[in-house]
Amino acid sequence: MRATTAGMSKLNSTYVNVMASSSPTVCSKYSAVAEALMVDVYGDWKAEFFPKPLPPDEAGPGGHNGHQRRYLWTDAFGVLNFISLSKGFPGRSSEFLGAAGKLIKTVHETLGTPRSIELPMLTDPDRPGYYKGLRIGKLHARASSDAGMKLDGMYWHYVDKWLFALIRYHQATRSAEALDDALRLVTNVHPYFCVPGQGVRWKLNADMKPIAGLEEAHPNHDAETAYIIYNVLDGLRPGQVDKEIADLTGPFRAYLQVADQHVSSDPLGYGLTWWTNQFLRGPMAERERAALVEMAPYAIDRRYAKSLPFRLYGALLGARISGVPSIVDACSDLIERLIPVEMSVGCGEVEHSAINKVMLAAALCPGEWTKREDDPSVV
Repeated sequence: MRATTAGMSKLNSTYVNVMASSSPTVCSKYSAVAEALMVDVYGDWKAEFFPKPLPPDEAGPGGHNGHQRRYLWTDAFGVLNFISLSKGFPGRSSEFLGAAGKLIKTVHETLGTPRSIELPMLTDPDRPGYYKGLRIGKLHARASSDAGMKLDGMYWHYVDKWLFALIRYHQATRSAEALDDALRLVTNVHPYFCVPGQGVRWKLNADMKPIAGLEEAHPNHDAETAYIIYNVLDGLRPGQVDKEIADLTGPFRAYLQVADQHVSSDPLGYGLTWWTNQFLRGPMAERERAALVEMAPYAIDRRYAKSLPFRLYGALLGARISGVPSIVDACSDLIERLIPVEMSVGCGEVEHSAINKVMLAAALCPGEWTKREDDPSVV
């Protein structure tokens, strides 16, 4: 779907107006821009047919009669953005939380079911008519997925973002259903992703069979992220994921010993490492943090916006929650230059448009990615 000239004019006027705002809060300065980006991607959340499908070059068909197109990564960020907007516009909180709830329901209906009978998923014996896990929604798929990122399947680094979105939605709404969904997703997929004592496989087939060449698991950032997410879930409903935490305690601790050596200038990985680092405590976490500070000038670089902007937006998201004044200041200037570029095109007009816009909105309003006082710290 291409944006109209009038629509682009509205987006650009929103940008001009918000730049005149002097609100001191992190999100409210950019709330109007973030909302405009979300409308462009998802449509009017008060409309009957919300959310509109993602562009056909960004997600494969699914859901009832294949009429939906959802992508787990994009929509995890989308849910978190709606929650952030509910706090950026307190008087409209129920509106944005309602949009988040509708998006969650649609993702589960679309990515929690097989794309076709030729591309099966595991049935859930505890819930007749339901399936285990969530596909990520890649454009292309086959029964046996690839060892790379071209074909559909289940990817841990997408599942963990969705789990985090469900957690934050539960915390914002006190929805027991969202917490139930998160815990069920963990218990359904953990035995397939996790090799106890070793680590987490980064990808599985949609039916959760191991992929040729990806059978092994090692201590890695996926294991660290899983361990953090499981501990947050344990804080919300104690005792439900004890086994899963025990399975990953060794791999988490092994990875933490060398985590600082894995900090890279890849902007997306850089930003997401800031996200996980804030949950960690102890000398190894401080070493990783020092490495992140040192790497900042190389990861937060405008040149990355020329190829895959969403990766740079990931770095900006991490930078804004880092709490390091020099890094926050550096990315603030870059954000001011990137907003008009992103808002000059509509969703569906260029490659990766939806993921770009949703991740820029997250960088503008990163509140839900920030560790809460009641989130547990992991040592």
